[in-house]
This record gives sequence, structure tokens and C-alpha cells, in this order.
Amino acid sequence: MASLPPSKRPRTTTAKPTYHIILFYNYRKLPASPMDVPSFCKEHKQFCKSLCLTGRVLVADEGINGTVASVDRSKLDQYTEMLKAHPLYDLQESDFKRSTGSLEPFPDLFIKPVKEIINTGGAIPVPNAGEGGTHLTPQEFHAKLVAGQQKESKKETIVLDIRNHTEYMVGHFESAVDPNLRTFAEFPKYLEKKAEELKNKTVLMYCTGGIRCEKASFHLKKFGVDDVYQLQGGVHKYLEAYPDGGEWLGKNFVFDKRVFQPVPHLAPEKQIVGECYQCQKKFDELDGEAVCTVCRDMVLVCHECRPGLKHQYHCNQHAHLSSCYFTDLIYFSVDELVRQRDELHSILFEMEKCGGKGGEMKKTKNKRKTIRKQVDKLEKEMAERRGNGKKSGASDGSKSSEEMVEDHVVGEKRKAVSTVVVAKCRTCGLPTTECAGACWGIWKE
Repeated sequence: MASLPPSKRPRTTTAKPTYHIILFYNYRKLPASPMDVPSFCKEHKQFCKSLCLTGRVLVADEGINGTVASVDRSKLDQYTEMLKAHPLYDLQESDFKRSTGSLEPFPDLFIKPVKEIINTGGAIPVPNAGEGGTHLTPQEFHAKLVAGQQKESKKETIVLDIRNHTEYMVGHFESAVDPNLRTFAEFPKYLEKKAEELKNKTVLMYCTGGIRCEKASFHLKKFGVDDVYQLQGGVHKYLEAYPDGGEWLGKNFVFDKRVFQPVPHLAPEKQIVGECYQCQKKFDELDGEAVCTVCRDMVLVCHECRPGLKHQYHCNQHAHLSSCYFTDLIYFSVDELVRQRDELHSILFEMEKCGGKGGEMKKTKNKRKTIRKQVDKLEKEMAERRGNGKKSGASDGSKSSEEMVEDHVVGEKRKAVSTVVVAKCRTCGLPTTECAGACWGIWKE
């Protein structure tokens, strides 16, 4: 029998696999002798490999914190049953936050021994039972949110987001406070400063899965803030209980390649809360190309604004450097490079003048080091432009005739290059047509 022509043959489609994902943590009671964490990690990894699991698991003497995935739900169930039966931990089925995705969330398996399963820089120990905030189910947390918004509670209610600014800017509870910090390690000092303000108020804390609130609520109560509550299971469990979003706005950021936890029935007007920092248009797409040129934190900047910014962006903490700190210097004339250098020198001068000596200077040590490295980079670029190994001209900006000719030649080259701005990955430096941010953070292969 003659075969059918291609146009007549039935089309076959390969269904994309569904990935099952669990998020979990557990603080354990510390015995008299410390746990052999490296040996535990080795055994744990062998078990996970036998089930062909992928993910990220952090193990410390204080507990375990992980996100693990598999296309086979039964394999994942074997893993959770092992953890529930493990003598070192006290995990229940309700401790596992389950979700699915169509994209492979992790490229491999990474199990690492650490000092803390959520980093506080050693500032907050594991609280004993009852020392932290009162745990609320999603339904109880929801009721307090609504009561606080309607002024039904006797005390003022403060909803405190215990996540990073990046997570907050794409999704949060209505009226939640953004501490505007980069990492959880910065929260202890933030809470110390806010404690007096939060006394005699009802504080509702939340984070992605609950782990950060365990230590944050304990730390806050140490400073005399007594009426503290935390969302049990975090935003993850809340959105399971309220698939329409409830009091949630936007998307829940997760630390894997999915980027966001789906909210199945969220109303259209609640779906996007993020804004492009340049034009303020509604926008919430995060990717590895749009990261801060100073610190490489993710930045919300829409695709229309990216070329105009020469694909070089600044997060809210480094907005003050948006006129003088850039990764790719080819787009700037020597005069512009001189201006950038002088502006950075002024910033350094102010930091040193305000910091004085001792503790304050130590606080800005890394910031000053970063700026000095950029100044050195500018000096090197200017010397190369001049073509004679000499650093950029006199402090008064005067130039020789040879330097002016050289500037003109380089300027013309710069104009030719700048007509087509090539987006480059902030991490590896490759054009995004080759990398697209796949070397950064949660997208790292």
C-alpha cells in the first residue's frame, strides 16, 4: 500500500510531561551532640538519585529546607514518606507544599551542607516551640487580613512581607509593607529598627513557604512585640486554599525555573502588580537578562524600554548610580566616561565623609570597594581609548590635539556601534541571543 503524502498523514503530538514539585522545611530539636551533616547529605543524595529526583536541598544541624521535583508523582511520594518517617525530623504531610508545572524546574540535584537552612548571618537561632509568632491557617490568616482592612480589630494591623523586594514587586497581599531589602540576612536589623513602631499593633507576617517567618517572628517578639502572627505554609498554602487569590495580588515568586506559582482563578485586574521602573507601565516578567548592572538582582524593565537603556539596568537600591555605573562602556564617549568617573569619586567622598571611622565605615566597605573597582574600569577604558597607555587627561579636562583627534576617531566608532545596541547578559557577558540569561540564578543550567 502506498504511503499517504505528508499533508494527508495524521499529525502526532508529543505531550509535555507534568512535573510534580514539593517545597518543605523542618527545624529539628538540637541534640547534645551535633549532627554529621556531610554524611547525612551524602546518604540523602544517594536516596534522591535512586528515585531520579531533581531539586535543591539545604541541610544544617538545625534542620532541612528543600524544593524537589519529579515527573513521577509516586517517586516523589516515596521521598516524602521517607522524610516523614525519618528519626531526625518531625514532618507531616501538611508540611509539604505541592504544585505542578509544565517546565522542568531544576536541571539537576543539588544537596548542600550549610550553617543555617535560611541564612540570617547567625543572628537568629532556631526558636523553641511557642517562642515565635502564632501560626494561622490560610483561612485564619485571611480572616485577620479582612478584619484589619475593615478596621474591625481593636489594634491597628500591620501586614509585613518577610520576603525580598524582588518577590514583593511582582506579588503581595493588599496593603502589605515592603521592607525593601535584598536578602533575608538583612531582616534582623530591619526588625530591630521597626520593633518600637510595631509595639501595641497586630503584626501579620508571611513569606513564600513559612520558613522565614519562623525566625523573623521569634526575633521580633524578642523586642517586646507580642501580638505577632504568621501564615502557616506561607503564600503557597494560602493560594492552595484560595485559588481565586483571596486577598492576594499578582504572582507568587518561586525559586525554580517556573518563576511563579500559578494562581488558577485570579481576577484579570489582580494579575499584574509589577511596574517597569523606567516607564511605570504594568509589567511583571522576570528574566536573567534584566538584572542590575551593579548587583545582578532581577529588575522589572519592559522590553520596549530596554534598548533605550542600552540593556543596562539599575535596581531600586542602586538607582543613585544609574547615571554613572555601567557594564558596557563602548556606548559612551571619553567625555562621558570622565563625567562618570568624577561622579563616582564624589559619591565615594560623601560616603567617607558621612561614615567617619569605625563601625560606620565598615558598613560601607563593600559598597566603596564596588565603586572603586568601577573607577578603575573607567580609568582603564579611557587609557585604552587614548591609545598611549596614559590615564585620562588632567583633572581640569584639558586635552592635547592628539587626544582630541583620538577622541573623535573613537567617538565615530562608538556612534557606529551604538546604532545597534546589543543586549548582553550581565552574568556571562554573551549576547542574549546566545545566552538569554540561562547562566543566572534560578535559570542556571
